[in-house]
Amino acid sequence: MKVLRTFWGYGFVVSIWLMASIAQAEASAEQAAHKTVQVSVDRLLTVIGNERKHYKSDPQRFLNAIDTALAPSIDYRRIAGRIMAKYYKKATKEQRKEFLQVFKQSLLKTYAKGLAEYEGYQIKVLPLASAATSKNKKSVKIDLEVVTASGKNFPLSYSMYHNKKGEWKLQNVIINGINVGLTFRNQFAQLMRINKGNIDKVIDAWTNELRKQADQNSPEGASATIGLES
Repeated sequence: MKVLRTFWGYGFVVSIWLMASIAQAEASAEQAAHKTVQVSVDRLLTVIGNERKHYKSDPQRFLNAIDTALAPSIDYRRIAGRIMAKYYKKATKEQRKEFLQVFKQSLLKTYAKGLAEYEGYQIKVLPLASAATSKNKKSVKIDLEVVTASGKNFPLSYSMYHNKKGEWKLQNVIINGINVGLTFRNQFAQLMRINKGNIDKVIDAWTNELRKQADQNSPEGASATIGLES
């Protein structure tokens, strides 16, 4: 579970997503996705700033606010399916639904604490690398940068896809060279091997491990894991 544990340090970063997609008909795919990310980052940080004061007295309120902010721009179902990979088709509808809920709730509960208590960082959406002219791309990479209170910079890449409703949605994150989606997929596959293909046992093992990480999560622990000291 080392890989899974290491990832939780990236919680506050991975959660920098928000609200509705903005795709202009005349804009390129890259431009539309870039604008979506910029608005999303600004809006989420605003929500955090407004609701942080309620975290200790009413943590559920803060959790609900983060959930509301993130839900429109993250396709949890797609991400969970990609994590399960080839095992997704082998799973029953109930198992898919259960893993989806486990995955979503664990992320929200774990990262809400970090978002509330870890302060002093900035998220910068970097300009597009070159002139973007494609209007038909379904997947676009947007580069960002996390700047800590001490001035350290950490590169981010957000992979977004254009769904059938015309919305830009998060499908993967690469932070400081670590492919988050691939990390989770490898972890799921490893658990499948350990549990000899028993999906129910894999979901139970995943749930237990994530709950442990949620209980142990702290801003200090997160910063120590990836060097984001203030």
